[in-house]
This record gives sequence, structure tokens and C-alpha cells, in this order.
Amino acid sequence: MAFLLKFDWIFLALLSVLTRLLPFLIYGQNPLGYDTGFYRHYLIQSFTSIPNHATAGLTANATVPRIILDTLRALGLPTDLILYGTLIIAFTGSVLALRFTIKKFYGKEAGFISGLLFIFSGVQQTGYWFFLLKNYITLTFLFLFLYQLKKFLDQLSVLEKIKSFSFSIKELALLFLPAILVFFSHKTTSVILIISLFFSLVIFLLKKFWHRINLKTLLIPSLIGVLVLIKITLWQNLHPYPPAIFLEWFQYLWLAAPILIIILVNLKNLKNKIPKNPFFPLFITASLFVILKWTFYQRIFLFLDITLIAFATESLSLIKNNYAQNSYNKKIATIVVLALFTGYYLGNFYLTVKKYSPIITKEEITEIKNLDNITEKNATILTVSDYTPWIYGFSHRQVMSPGLLEYNYNLADWQNFWFKMTNDEKIKFLKVFPKPLYFFTIPYSEDNFLDAPCVKEKTKYLRSFECV
Repeated sequence: MAFLLKFDWIFLALLSVLTRLLPFLIYGQNPLGYDTGFYRHYLIQSFTSIPNHATAGLTANATVPRIILDTLRALGLPTDLILYGTLIIAFTGSVLALRFTIKKFYGKEAGFISGLLFIFSGVQQTGYWFFLLKNYITLTFLFLFLYQLKKFLDQLSVLEKIKSFSFSIKELALLFLPAILVFFSHKTTSVILIISLFFSLVIFLLKKFWHRINLKTLLIPSLIGVLVLIKITLWQNLHPYPPAIFLEWFQYLWLAAPILIIILVNLKNLKNKIPKNPFFPLFITASLFVILKWTFYQRIFLFLDITLIAFATESLSLIKNNYAQNSYNKKIATIVVLALFTGYYLGNFYLTVKKYSPIITKEEITEIKNLDNITEKNATILTVSDYTPWIYGFSHRQVMSPGLLEYNYNLADWQNFWFKMTNDEKIKFLKVFPKPLYFFTIPYSEDNFLDAPCVKEKTKYLRSFECV
């Protein structure tokens, strides 16, 4: 164990890379999911600058991820190597950054445990399959910020420096650079960081001045806080963003169950420690997002999982440290609980790898790759959501997709199109799209946009709209 801990970060890095390669070993090329095509499109567009033009999936606020991808592209590396290699490195970077952060707070063993829990998390594997590249790049910066914040606050003279504002440029750069990189990498993570810092400040002030506070004075700010939360929640429900495809509550709870169990069995010893945990403000923020169903809350489960990993790491460390003092029966019970936890956790990871298989077939990929050869350069491809990222990522054609890459029509218009319109009405509806117009759908499926004599079959999946 001592030898392993001496080189634990190397072991964690290798383990992270090897486990991320599993989908490729099992399923071959293009095994990952939904957002892959959006990132691929960014890499195949004309290369004019660093950062290059923003696209769907890599918008203007994702400056750092775009610079990373563009720099690798400028080196002349193959598209797929950049695409998948960057994701694997970003995920591994998150593992190591979490390990170093937890180590700073709780020691080397805890850092190693947290890295293992992150690598084998079914939730994080789901995020990896969904190709949440921006998230994992930004998580690395977020963890490094927490690490530098702890290092900064550990200085004996920090209070005096705060009072006199006597900080060196190096101290300020090391502290704020990771936070700045967060803000220029991923908008949602930036919002989460800001809210978490607010809660950190609130917790600090309550701890510092609790003995001086009259509880009545908390009534008004507490009421204001509740009203703000209600307003945000109502606004989110009245102006909903498109749902972020990821996990829902039931799926998350199933994957997080072993982590929750390991926390609950030790809750008596943890109840006073969790509020002091550096990830506690992040836990409050992530919980608000998913409970109140704020924007893209489905993907905030990724952050909630990280906070529970931090709490579970502390729980497992306590279990290990207390094991020698336990009675014989308690030792047996501890071994049984840990065995069940390990089996359930690793089982969830394995099932997640097996569950998230490629969403399109090799035949479909071949058809999509051939679109540039059989359609005009100014062609528009109208397709369904399952194919959208892939056509967007492998072709140089304009792509339209109900609910994703829209043109003139909203969801209500498309529902009316699918379920209420006659063929003549559908033809009129589709004439709005730029020409030449093609449909790419599963042959003879209910997703076909129009079955009419003026729609000509070009290939098994491609049909041209030639209605006048």
C-alpha cells in the first residue's frame, strides 16, 4: 500500500486512461454519444484563427476549450485523435486535480480514494459517454481553484494580508487564474462557482459571527433569499431552456446509491464534518439546481456526484482509521459493507459501460460520411435528433433538426407538422427551408418527414425534396 501511495497519481492516471478506452475496445470506432458530433463539427470547419469560429456546442464563451482544440489542430493531428484524445486527457486531468485537492484537505490516502471513486463512478462514465468535454476541462480548473484557495488560506499571515491588501502578483495569479479559466471555459460551471462562493462566504460569516447574531436579524435576509430562489425557479419554469439530455432523478439515485449508503452508514461521525467539507457549498448549489429543476439541471448531477464522492471519501477514511478499534463483530460488519459497496459500485460502472453503446450503426456512419459526395455544397439536410450530431460532425452541409438546429419553426410547429398536417400542408411547410433540401432518416420509419411522389429516394437513408 505504501508503494502504491508513493506513486498513486501515476497509477490513477494510467487507470483513468485504460478505463476510458473500454468503450473503444468493446465497440470499436465512434463508440461515444450525443455531443461527439458537435465537437467534431468544430474540428472540420474551415480553420481561420485561434480560437476559431464558435459553433453549436462550442459557443463563444467556451474560449479555453476552443483554443486547446485549435492548437492541437494547428499541429496537424488527425481529427479523431484530437477529438477522443482531448476528452480522455481532460477526464484524467479532472481525476488528478480532484486527487490533489482532496489530498490538500484530508491527506494522501483520501486523495487516492477520491480518484478511484471518480474513475469508477457510473455518473462520471455517463458524462464521459455523452462527451461532456467542456465540463471535464472546466472541472480540472475548478478543482485547482479549490486547491489554491486552501493553500492560500493556510498561510499564517493571510488575515494580515487581507487587511493590508499586501499580496504578491504570484499569489494572486495562482489563486485567481484557475477561476478565470473556469469563466472562459464553461458558462454553467461559472454560474455554479459563483453561487458556491456566495454560500462559502455565508458559511464563513455565520461561523465567525454566529455568537453575535440575533436570530431575529436573520429573518429578513433569509426571507429575501427564499423569495429570490422562488423567483428564479418560477422564471426557469416560465422560460424553460431545451432539456439537457443526460440523467434524471431515478437514474442518478440508482448510480449514486452505493455512495449514499457509504455516507449514511457513517453519518453519525460525518454530520459535524460535512458542513466543514470544502465541497459543501458546491453540494448546496448543485442540490438547488437539481431539486428546483433549474436550467440544464440534468447535467448538474455530474457536480452533485462529485460532492458526494468528496463526502464518501471522508467516510471511507474514517472507517479505515476506526477499523482497528472496532470489536470483532463490527469488523465483520465493516468488511461486509465495504464488500457490498465495492461490488455495487464497480457493477454500476460496468453496467454503464455496457449500457451506453454506439447510438448509430457502422452502416449509418458510412452513409453520413458519403453525404458530401452525393449532395450539393449548398445543400440542407433535414434530419432527426439521433442523427443530428453525426451529420453535423461528418459533413460540411447545413443541418436542420427539429428541437436542436431549428429553422423558422418551434417545437409546437413541428408537433403540428407530425400529427395534424396533411401531405399538401406538409409540402407548404417544408418549402420554407433552403434548397436543395434532403431528408436523412431511418428508411420507412415514422420519422420520415414526407411520403409523396415529389420526394425522391437517393440512397437507403437519403431522400431529396423536389416538390414545387
